[in-house]
Amino acid sequence: MEMGDLASWVAIIATAGLSLWAIIISRKALAAQNDNAESARRSAGAAEAAAASAERSAVAAEETLADMRRASAPRVELVLEMVGDHHSWLPNARPTLSYKYLLRNIGALEAAGVTVLEEGLSYPMVLSKPEDVSLQPGQTASLYTALPISTEIWVVWEGQPDPVAVPAPR
Repeated sequence: MEMGDLASWVAIIATAGLSLWAIIISRKALAAQNDNAESARRSAGAAEAAAASAERSAVAAEETLADMRRASAPRVELVLEMVGDHHSWLPNARPTLSYKYLLRNIGALEAAGVTVLEEGLSYPMVLSKPEDVSLQPGQTASLYTALPISTEIWVVWEGQPDPVAVPAPR
């Protein structure tokens, strides 16, 4: 074996050793890169979850604020007061005993188009009822029945097309 052959063999072995060492380092770097990529995916998922949670919180806060605004906004509030029984004259009829009630707006907003629905009255015969009247806060409208109202009346007004129950006085 010649000296040049020995140097070639040493160079080959050294190159193979360095290549092996480079492969090992590359694999470690690849494993670290994969770990970093997985961490980045988990971090992105956590960031998305946090963003979704923040969005839900913002929506809930907006709904709460809207509820608070609605609750504090002026509104119509109606109550029924019984004035008593009395004899009344109806057009083209004889005097009759009737029960007089006052429908009062105790809210802070005008109630326009107030109408007492006849089907909401349990059993009394209605002699006279408010239809399409406007009630400013504190104002009343009269309701006359042949018998006392036992439970409630149903009322609608502009902005409130669904009937609202107004309890009868006790």
